[in-house]
Amino acid sequence: MLHFIVDGYNLINKIPRIENTPLKERRDFLLSLLQGFKGTLSPRNKITVIFDGSSKISFKTGPSGSLAVLFSKNEDADSLIKRIIEQAKSPKSFVVVTDDRDIISYTRSRGAKGESTQAFLSRISKKTARPKREDNFKLDPAQALKVNEELKGIWKEKYL
Repeated sequence: MLHFIVDGYNLINKIPRIENTPLKERRDFLLSLLQGFKGTLSPRNKITVIFDGSSKISFKTGPSGSLAVLFSKNEDADSLIKRIIEQAKSPKSFVVVTDDRDIISYTRSRGAKGESTQAFLSRISKKTARPKREDNFKLDPAQALKVNEELKGIWKEKYL
């Protein structure tokens, strides 16, 4: 089991396509993106997104409830992330997603893994990308002409 701890605002600021949108929309986009990513993981895996401040959003996590959203309230998100790792019974199962070097250093010193936002976005992209349809069936022009003529004949028989 893996438990991803995501530094919410740190990750939001690394997604270029939403950089000029209002903050609420950016948070909603991130949470939807993570919900989609969660669907590609084992049901035992968890994702916790941590935002600075107090709760100002409502987001339905879906039936699994395995996407949690926490607000740091009276402390900064960095302190909350460190506290979660410090109190974890099995820090090795945690992956902290941030570009904050202090947090990465701290989590690694506790046995958890640290992952950059860019590496995490690449992971999401690979997991959620639609498979490309490969068109291995190709006709040379002579074959295509023959098939086209046969189809015209069938159509004429049926409809004329």
